[in-house]
Amino acid sequence: MAINLPNNPSDGDTHYDATAGITWVWDTVSWKAQGVAASGLVNNLQDLSNVTIASLQDDQVLTYTAAQGWHNESAQSGSGSGVPSIQDITGTAIGVPTGEARELNITGYNAYALFKIEVSHDAWVRLYCDDTSRDNDINRSEGNDPSPGSGLLAEVRTTTTGQVVVLTPSVLGFNNDNPRTDNIYASVTNRTSSAQNIQVKLTLVEIGDN
Repeated sequence: MAINLPNNPSDGDTHYDATAGITWVWDTVSWKAQGVAASGLVNNLQDLSNVTIASLQDDQVLTYTAAQGWHNESAQSGSGSGVPSIQDITGTAIGVPTGEARELNITGYNAYALFKIEVSHDAWVRLYCDDTSRDNDINRSEGNDPSPGSGLLAEVRTTTTGQVVVLTPSVLGFNNDNPRTDNIYASVTNRTSSAQNIQVKLTLVEIGDN
């Protein structure tokens, strides 16, 4: 069966499905089923305006992320525990001139643990908690350390094509916007001898929500 969940919900909004006898409650990032129905899994959650339900469990959670779209959170974990899985998310800075920096916003999570950064070209990549911190750090050179509390979360310098930098220990990141968003703010400096489209891949796991 199909249900239509409202677009752009606010925290605490409800939607009642009279056919199934289920009340859905929006809790910032997910629709949570409050009614009792037959056990089973939710699938085909590609579109917010036409969410297809195979069958439901009480307290079934539908979660939206940029990497996965609408999905059944407990099914994604594999064990039914609701534990999020490690994801790869990417963004590309287009046409970065040699020796110059470009801003790049990557859609991810508002709180996360970061494990790896992979960069398609020789580059200096910096990640920040908000856009203001990125702007304030724009003139810092590679040889200088950032100021304490500057909003810099992580930075890597790659020297080969497709280099992967493993962060040990992992880095805890968060979004400092008000209200919080899923933006991860990056600055990408091209260290090759010609203009490049530089892709940045982040391997991370969501650890919090709004």
